[in-house]
Amino acid sequence: MHSHSPQSNEMSVFQDRVGRSILATFIAALGTVSFGFCLGYSSSALVDLQSSDAPSAVRLSDDQASWFSSLVTIGAALGSAIGGWAIDKLGRKRTIMFCTVPLVLGWLLISYAKNVAMLYAGRIITGLGCGAVSLTVPVYIAEISAARVRGALGSVNNLAITVGLILAYVAGVFCHWRWLAFIGAIPPMLQIILLFPMPETPCWLLGKNRRSDALESLFWLRGPSADIEDECITIKETIDTCVNSDWLSRNKMANRVPLWLILRTTVTDEEKRKLTTATDDEVEKIFKKNSRKSKICISELR
Repeated sequence: MHSHSPQSNEMSVFQDRVGRSILATFIAALGTVSFGFCLGYSSSALVDLQSSDAPSAVRLSDDQASWFSSLVTIGAALGSAIGGWAIDKLGRKRTIMFCTVPLVLGWLLISYAKNVAMLYAGRIITGLGCGAVSLTVPVYIAEISAARVRGALGSVNNLAITVGLILAYVAGVFCHWRWLAFIGAIPPMLQIILLFPMPETPCWLLGKNRRSDALESLFWLRGPSADIEDECITIKETIDTCVNSDWLSRNKMANRVPLWLILRTTVTDEEKRKLTTATDDEVEKIFKKNSRKSKICISELR
């Protein structure tokens, strides 16, 4: 009979507690891979869409190319508003699954576009999914993660956006814009299949007074060795504290400064994105003869 050392037992417990959280995190992060791919797609696709070889029905002028790049933000603004409502009403998991629908539809619409209007519509529709998924995925990851790995798993979200960007740039070197759009539809199609057996977050379930379902979710995520009852109580107390907190306390000057800093950071990030877009245009001009390879340079600048 083989005996196991305390150290090996501790390792098996550690793997049992976080392994499924890691799995669910990477499946959820497919949504933000799609987000990153959407951000990088226009730079790669415009090489073909503005080429003299492009069919006249879908060939874009400089003004149309600007709209093609920026229309995704209109969809994202609306998608964020819808996602903010759905994340509480429908749950984190179901909201992410619903996000895959506009992402897939938008990419297919672009892939099979017959005219500029279809290209525009595809960008707006993919923007809807991007706006909602960028809001929902970080919340889902944070709420399924054990406290000791929450920071590490939370960083997967930003990593996934970068992966999506690089994938769009690299694939754009080799792929026609129609095939590139089809590639963009693959992550959300995979996600809707793989996310289906994943659990809803315990936090949302407890917020809806579904304690037994929350315990099942925690058991699936943490394993039999974890004290899920204690974690369930902690989560419930946190929810109650947030619900019972007085809204007026958020208006105190001590709380306004951090809020202002958050808003200022958001504006700064937006300014950075605008600067990056301008840089993209300049790099395109420099590498006009080899514009596909310039996408790799642009990704490094980002």
